[in-house]
Amino acid sequence: GVELGNAVFKTIRVFNVGQVLLHYSARMGQNWFDLSSKSGQIRSGETLSLRITYRPKVTRSEDVSDTLTLTFNKDDVWPLKVTANCGEKEPVYSSKQKLKLKLDLGEETTLAKNCLDKKIDVRLRNRGDLPVSVELQQHPLVKAVGEANCSISKGGTLQFPVTLHSFPPGLGTISDSEMVFKTDSKAHKTIKVPFVVEIEKAGLEVTPVGRMDLGIQPNKQELASQWLTISNNGKKDLKYSMNVQVLRGAAKLVVTRDPKRTVINFGERKKIESSHASDKKFNRFIISVEADEGFEGPVAFELSIVGHNDLVLAPGTNTKLIPR
Repeated sequence: GVELGNAVFKTIRVFNVGQVLLHYSARMGQNWFDLSSKSGQIRSGETLSLRITYRPKVTRSEDVSDTLTLTFNKDDVWPLKVTANCGEKEPVYSSKQKLKLKLDLGEETTLAKNCLDKKIDVRLRNRGDLPVSVELQQHPLVKAVGEANCSISKGGTLQFPVTLHSFPPGLGTISDSEMVFKTDSKAHKTIKVPFVVEIEKAGLEVTPVGRMDLGIQPNKQELASQWLTISNNGKKDLKYSMNVQVLRGAAKLVVTRDPKRTVINFGERKKIESSHASDKKFNRFIISVEADEGFEGPVAFELSIVGHNDLVLAPGTNTKLIPR
């Protein structure tokens, strides 16, 4: 039903999100008065806007409905999106795609011991043709965000503050983290803007933190491995515990210390205890990633060793793990 007046204008938009040129012909129903374009073409990535004019031939109390038929030159089903605009409101397509946004701090941000929480501002700009509903998911490194659920109008910009945790003294480098934003828009992309947070060590019990990115080629099923040696440079035999958490990536992280094999899925955090033998001065761990076909990687994990300040992390020759 539409409100009747001297004339009613309706706009039909057709988005060609395919890779081919489309020729179209349009045919109105019997009640429509005029159509801005009855035939033409739509290039790949372009939008066709058809303006339809309706002059009512019925009384104000009746509902009006009619059809517009679009015929294309291809028999196959090409990817098209069609929206109808009657007035100012447009429908929002809900495809529940995920938009991954990594926070860009610009230069390295150094947090000294006993410092306050670090606050940064994040801006999201909607450059699409439809409003976008945004739901912010919490990340382990993020303490709070300014807006949990919000909407960005077409062409609009959303700015909100993000508070990063002040980590306890003794942590090392944490890099290349991300937050995940759920959107209702079909158009989505990944924006990679890493940030680095460095925390100064204190003269207390040392908890080194390392991060390792294991590059995995897309569309290949393979096993990427790195090894890590933990050495005791002190004068006493020490027990320690290793905490491992997968922070990014859809693959499984596998930590092997013969004969035990520990599998850690995304989001899980597991503790691996050391052996206690007086004749052993080091332990070697094999850290590997098992990826399914289609996984594009990389995967990142956080590793912390709790023991004594004489413990040393010795990465393998081709690892990217950065001990602190």
